[in-house]
Amino acid sequence: MQTIETTIPAQASPSLAGDGRRLSTVFWNRATGVVAAVLFAAGVWYGIPQLDPAARCALIIFGITLGAWVLTRLEETFVAVAALLALGLTGVIEPTAMFDSLGHSLIGLMLASFIIAAAASATGLSQWLAMTVARRARSVAQLCYWLTAANLVTALFIPATSARAALMAPVFLALNQHFNQPRIGKVLALVFPTAILLSAAASLTGAGAHLLTADLVAQLGGERLDFLRWLTLGLPFALVSSFGSTWVILHLFLTEPERRQALTLESGWANSHETAAPEASKSKQYYVLGVIVTLIGLWASTGLHGLDNSLVAVLGALAVTWPGLGPISLKKGLKAVEWGLLLFLAAALELGESLVRTG
Repeated sequence: MQTIETTIPAQASPSLAGDGRRLSTVFWNRATGVVAAVLFAAGVWYGIPQLDPAARCALIIFGITLGAWVLTRLEETFVAVAALLALGLTGVIEPTAMFDSLGHSLIGLMLASFIIAAAASATGLSQWLAMTVARRARSVAQLCYWLTAANLVTALFIPATSARAALMAPVFLALNQHFNQPRIGKVLALVFPTAILLSAAASLTGAGAHLLTADLVAQLGGERLDFLRWLTLGLPFALVSSFGSTWVILHLFLTEPERRQALTLESGWANSHETAAPEASKSKQYYVLGVIVTLIGLWASTGLHGLDNSLVAVLGALAVTWPGLGPISLKKGLKAVEWGLLLFLAAALELGESLVRTG
């Protein structure tokens, strides 16, 4: 009995000591963050007296929000909504205007784009595109370049990098299983996320941050960037950075014989790795593809027909959910929307607009 009494504390003490150190670290990190926020607020409030109180409050809230996004593990949407609440409580914006940005046209554009992406996912359109271009490759290097091109195309109609990554994951797994070579698998594991991230720059809807940037530029009196203008500016960068990164990855991690390794992916291989939903038919896949091509054409020709990008996106969302024609219902499409991201974008839009309004 005596042995048990002396042994248990000896075994438990390292664990208790480790928990104590972790709690102490968390406490001091949080205390440091609070002190830094207070010092920043004081510095802005007393250091820039020429700004009116509303402008100083907006700047303080923006700075603390930015610090919380970058330096803490707090969820981005939580921080953005807290900042929106702070704007309302300090009188920078009217309480009734707190959620006006939810009706912003950019939010409607993103909402419709998520529904269109859900329809593309239901038909396996992205996977079909990747499998189709993969069959054209005759070497490992060509395969990586073709996959980079496929990811670049998906950036035009899928609105979030996380959604594109989820759609491309089955393609990566199928290719990795087909090769069963660790070195080539490592290259594919680098090419996919790198291409997904860098190719997003090609499209206005490639990432939510692009919509925020376009809106802020317009708010500051700059050029209003529509889909075609963004494509003109972003596509060259996306092409160079995506294919340049693929070239670097290939030359860093594979030898020349490995890069030139013969590759033949038969059509049967692609069909055996289909990931589309069972109810999805080829006709619905072609229908969704036609809708997407039409959308891109309408977005690119806004100057000719005058239709707003958000209106065009909503028309596309209704087209891909049309009963009997679309692969999914509108209810199912709404379930696929990343509402947290939309709420984050709405709060960030209001935060940016408050900075502009208050000067």
